[in-house]
Amino acid sequence: MPKFKLMLRPVVITLMSYVGLSLLLSFIAKLSGAPQGEVHPAIRLHPLQFLCFIVLAASIAEEILFRGFFLNLLAPFKQKGIRILNRKISLSVMISALLFGLAHLSLISYGCSAYFLIRTIVFTSSIGLIAGYYQEKYNNNAYAIVVHMTSNLLGMLPLLLMALYKI
Repeated sequence: MPKFKLMLRPVVITLMSYVGLSLLLSFIAKLSGAPQGEVHPAIRLHPLQFLCFIVLAASIAEEILFRGFFLNLLAPFKQKGIRILNRKISLSVMISALLFGLAHLSLISYGCSAYFLIRTIVFTSSIGLIAGYYQEKYNNNAYAIVVHMTSNLLGMLPLLLMALYKI
C-alpha cells in the first residue's frame, strides 16, 4: 500500500502541471483566436454521477488499461527514453501517454471543436506522462490512479461547483 507522503508528490506535480498547461494553452488560444469556453460533455452528468463515473470509475479503468496493460506490453522500450527535469521518462511511458491522449479523440463524436480536441489530447497525454512515470517508479498502479483522479477532478471542478451551487 502506498504511503501518504509518497502519494502527495504525484498530486502536487499534477496540480502544478494542470495549472501551467491551462495558462499556456489559454495564452496560445488568445493569440490564435481559438474559441474558448467549450466544456467537456461529461459536465452534463449529475455531480454525483460525475464523481462516480468520471473521477472514480474512469480513472481506475483507464489506468488499468493504459498504465497496467499497455505500459507492461511496452516494457521492452523501458530502457530508452529522455530526461525531463532530472527524471527519466521511458519510451514506454511516452507511447502509453500518447495512446492515452489519442483515446480521447472519441470526443469527436460529441461535436467538440478542433481546439478543444487538441487541448484535451495535450492535457491527457501530459497526465499520462506523469501517471506513467510514477507507475514505473513505484511499480504500483495506485499512483497512476491518484494522478488520474486528481486530473479529472481538477478539470471539472469549476463546472462541478457551478452545478452543485446552481450558479
